Formats: sequence, C-alpha cells, structure tokens
Amino acid sequence: MAPRFCDNMTIHKRKSPVTSFKAPDLRGAEIISDVTTKKWRLGKAIGVGAFGQIFLASDDILKPVSPDTSFIVKMEPYTSGPLFVERNFYLRAAKTDTIQEYMQSKKVTRLGVPHIYSFGTCFLRDVHMRFIVMPKYGASIQSMLVKHGNKFHIKTAFTLAIHVVEALEYIHEQGYIHADIKALNLVLGSDDKSSAPVYLIDYGLVARYKYRDGTHKEFVQDHRMANAGTIEFSSRDSHKGVICRRSDLESLGYCLVTWLGGDLPWEEFLTDPERVESAKEDAMLDIKDFLATALPSHPTPSRELFDYFTYISSLEFATKPDYKYIKKLLQAAIVRAGFLCDLKLTFDSHARLDRKAFKRIAERENIVPPKKIKRMIAGYRKPCAEYNEITSRVTRNIDKGANTSFEDFNWAQVLAGNPEKIIREHQGRRKAKDRKSEERVTPPHSCPAMSELDNPTPIMLKLMLKRSAQRKRTESQRKNSRGNDNYVSSTLTYAMEEVIALRNLPTRRVLRSSSRKLP
Repeated sequence: MAPRFCDNMTIHKRKSPVTSFKAPDLRGAEIISDVTTKKWRLGKAIGVGAFGQIFLASDDILKPVSPDTSFIVKMEPYTSGPLFVERNFYLRAAKTDTIQEYMQSKKVTRLGVPHIYSFGTCFLRDVHMRFIVMPKYGASIQSMLVKHGNKFHIKTAFTLAIHVVEALEYIHEQGYIHADIKALNLVLGSDDKSSAPVYLIDYGLVARYKYRDGTHKEFVQDHRMANAGTIEFSSRDSHKGVICRRSDLESLGYCLVTWLGGDLPWEEFLTDPERVESAKEDAMLDIKDFLATALPSHPTPSRELFDYFTYISSLEFATKPDYKYIKKLLQAAIVRAGFLCDLKLTFDSHARLDRKAFKRIAERENIVPPKKIKRMIAGYRKPCAEYNEITSRVTRNIDKGANTSFEDFNWAQVLAGNPEKIIREHQGRRKAKDRKSEERVTPPHSCPAMSELDNPTPIMLKLMLKRSAQRKRTESQRKNSRGNDNYVSSTLTYAMEEVIALRNLPTRRVLRSSSRKLP
C-alpha cells in the first residue's frame, strides 16, 4: 500500500502488511533534486505508511522548512510499485491543464483531484528512493471522523459523498478507477478559494478499466489483484480482482454508511476475505435489511441510501454510471433532512432551509407531494356584493358599518316609514352604479333562464314559472303601483310571500337594504 497520512489512530485492528522498508533517519537537513534539477529541502516527517514516508518540503533550500509550507514530498523505495503507479497516473491523467479543461467543459469551479509539481529519484542514507512533490492539504477525513465521535452529521456525510462522486467522475473519464475509496484517502482542502473542499488522494492502486481505443476491458478475474485495497470498504468486484467503474461507487456506499455512524455487518471478521465477500453479496441481495442492520438508529437517509445501493447493484459490468442521478440522490437526502445543499463541507454548524425554501425545493425534487393550488372559477376576482345572485337575502360579505345583527329587527319600525320610497331610492342608486361600471352586473332579483338549466327539479320549475309570471305582472302594474298596497315587490321570495300572506300583514313590502337608516 502507498503511504497514508498519519492520524495515530485506526478504526479497526487489521493485520499489518509485511514490508522490509525502514524509514531513513533524517537528523539533518536533506536536499534532493528532481528531474528538472530543481532542489527541494526536506523537513519534518508528517506521515508514514507500509512502503514509505511523507515529509514537509520547501523550494527554499537556504531556510528551514516551516510547518505552514505549501509542499510535501511523498517518498518510497525505488523498488516499490505503488508510488510508480501513482506517479504515472498524475503524469497521464491528472495534469493541471487536463484538469482545467475538464472543469471548463463541466462548468465546475473546483475539483477534488490533486496534481504534482515534480518527481524524481534520490539516495537517502544509501537507500535508493523515488519521490513526488505535491501540494500540502489539510487533515484527513478519518481524523475528522474520529474527532466527531465516528459519526458525521447527515449534511456533512452526503456533501462529502457528492464531492467524491465528482472526483470519481473525472477519474473514470480518464480511463481509470481508484480502487481504494475510504476516509483515510480523503483530505481537506486549503483555505484558498480555488481549492476544493476535499481531495481524493493515494492513487497507488489505480487501474485502467479500458484500452487505449476506449473499449472496456473484458470481465476477467485476476487473482493477483483480488482483495486489493481496504477489505472493509472494497467492492464485490475487488474481491474477485475485476476492474470496473461500479466498484468505486460501491465502496463509497460502504463508506457513507460508516460516516453516518453505522456498523458494517462484516466488521467482526475482516481477517477472512471470503467470509467478507459472502457477507457483501448477502447485503446487496437484501439492501433494505442491510441498511436496517447497519443503521438501526438512523432512519432518515435510508430512503436515499436504498436507492443508491439499488442503482449501483443494477449496473452492468461495463455500464457507465449516471453520475448526475447519483448526485441528485445525495442532494435529496440533505434537502429532505431540512438542510441547505450548498456543497459547503461543514462539521459543526450547518445551514438550514427556511420553511418556504424547504417546501419549494421539496416540491421541485418531488420529495413531498406538491401543494394543492386553489383556483377560482372565474379568471379574475369579482368584488363582493351585498346580495346573492338569486334572491335578496343578505350575505356575509356586507358593507362595513352595516347592521348585521337581526336580534333587534322589528317589522313595525320598517313599516312605520315609507318602504316604497326607500325601495325606489335604493333601486335608483343601483342603476346609477351599474351605468358607471363597465362590467355587466346581474340584478339581485334576476334568475337564470329556464334554458340555462340542464336538469331543473320540480321545485325549481315551480319557482321559475312563478318568477316569470311575477315579472310579467310587475311590468303591467308598475305604472299604477304607486300608492297601491296590494302591490307585491319583486324582491320577495316565494317563501317570504307565503309567510306574509299567512300573517295577514297590512303590506308585503319589505326593505332589506343594509344602507337603510331608521328615523
């Protein structure tokens, strides 16, 4: 394995790899030269791995290397293979120009794929070494996970996964797979605005999944590459030595479970690769039960994780993953939890969605059923009227200041005045209002024509016939109606006329106007 950043802590006890490498003792300042004869000064060792070490470095050889330097040197014995593979990957697929062209084509501003400044060979204490010079990054995600009690916030975990998917998309388009996705191979970016929030490092196990002509390699089980990488997070294809793109995404899914505080079912027997592989096969056959076992106290992201693993398991050997769909799944988990998906990697304080924004984004992402929109029958809203369209019955939408209380209503007070005069004045005001208004308003006493009703009831027919006869009688008696007590106002309903007839009142004229002022 290639050297890792040292965090002085591991999650699980694993058998240490057998290696004969012994780190050189750098007691004094060491100066090395790269292939361009540029000199670099080595500083303090900040990481150690199975095959090499990582040192702070500086291009100013006259001054001691400060802790805030911008360079590191990754060094391994010349006979070791991982650093040679990693160097070739950087030279072929991770040049600065290549990364910039990809970012412009994808319209992204930051990408978590590192690059190298230089490389070369040297002798340290008579040991032939190979080295590469890289930018210095921040702490590893593994150290941050331990710092936060081996459990990330849901926004942190899924945001981290989104950035890893973006880095994997670039690596896959270059014809490689990473083959060792885990928290220890993820480091935080620098404070520079152009720096990505997280970087995927350690390409000592990368492998080409396609030939130079672009065709995918055949499904061949290579036992020399079987069980490569970290067995806890390696995919089912990695156990067989098969190289394909879905392998990296499956490993990321296992990492995401642990980032959310879950426990993988095969953590108890990591020293038995065959048993681990069998457990992973069983987990992908019943994904729902696997997630319920791994995340018993974290039901919130199970829906998106279930869709994620279901999609990864459905991929064929040579099928190109739909990275856009995968990122949408991860983003939906953040939004459904009520947090803002701003792609900012935070560990303590997290931006929440306000109530309106959560509903708007949730409806757009189809996370919750869309809200029903109330639509009016008319294309515009008409002003409220004092009367309904069928009768002169007072409605609730009456003018402000009107007396809407009928407890003190007295027929004697109404009849003591001149109801007929008030009715004529009220009708005159309504006609004047109708002339000023451009919109045609139906008179309160009007009734729909008989032809407008598709299927009237017998009672409706009776009322319409009586209304028709009443209007004809009104027209003939209108000229002689003044002073005639037997004249019946057309503003009375059929039921009101029957009540008035039963009471034998001296007159049937009733004022229902809200604008009447009693003397």
